[in-house]
Amino acid sequence: MRALDLGDLPGLKTGASKSEIQNMPVYRYRATNEAASTESTAQSQGQGEDSKKTTKKGFMHRLLKQCRPKREEQDFESTYEYLTLDAAEDSVCSICLSEYENNDLLCKLWCRHHFHKSCVQEWLALNTKCPLCKQDFRGKEYYDSDDVENE
Repeated sequence: MRALDLGDLPGLKTGASKSEIQNMPVYRYRATNEAASTESTAQSQGQGEDSKKTTKKGFMHRLLKQCRPKREEQDFESTYEYLTLDAAEDSVCSICLSEYENNDLLCKLWCRHHFHKSCVQEWLALNTKCPLCKQDFRGKEYYDSDDVENE
C-alpha cells in the first residue's frame, strides 16, 4: 500500500502509531562478560587474528543505519538500561539478521523478543505484530478485530 500511496483506507490494517512505537522500552546491548573475557584471553595468548570471530553487520542493518534520522545520534548520549543476553545465538536481530554489537540500541517487546531499535521501529510502522511470534506488540490486552468478530 505504501508503494501505491493510498494512505489510510477504512478496513485496511496498518502499523502502529508513532506514539505507540516510541513507548517501547529501549535498552543498550552489552555482550556477556564470558564472551568478552574469552576474546581478550585469546588475544593475549597470541593466537592471532584468525582465532577471533569476525562479525559483519548485515546489509539491511547498514542500510537502515544510513537512513536513520539525526535524532538517533542524540539517543546514543542518553542513558539506557543494559540488556545482556546469555545465549550467543540470541544475539542476532531477526529482522536484519546481523549480530548485536556492544552499545547497539535494542527494543524488547512484551513477548520478550528483541530487535535493533531502527529495525523494529520500521517493522512496526507497517505491522503491529511481532516478527517472530506474530502477537500484537502493544501487549496482551490488544487483539485482532477479526477475533472479536468471530466470537
